[in-house]
Amino acid sequence: LLKGWPPATHPPVRPHMPLAYKQRAPHLKKKKKKKKKKKKKKKKKKKKKKKKKKKKKKKKKKKKKKKKKKKKKKKKKKKKKKKKKKKKKRSYDR
Repeated sequence: LLKGWPPATHPPVRPHMPLAYKQRAPHLKKKKKKKKKKKKKKKKKKKKKKKKKKKKKKKKKKKKKKKKKKKKKKKKKKKKKKKKKKKKKRSYDR
């Protein structure tokens, strides 16, 4: 290409369209590209369960009460009086 050729004229200009028409013509409207927001996935932190240390309960030693031995009173055995059987007098002279 030769320098200065083609003559430096303005590039062909599209005839200006009235704004009102552009507003009516949705196909001419420049569509704004919506930027998709990337959702950051939140990593769920696993909660470490703290193991509860079981406290060992100290067992209290129960003091054993000494039982006082009761002295058993010896019961005096009552002697049963033997009833004397009355001998029936036999009467022979019946």
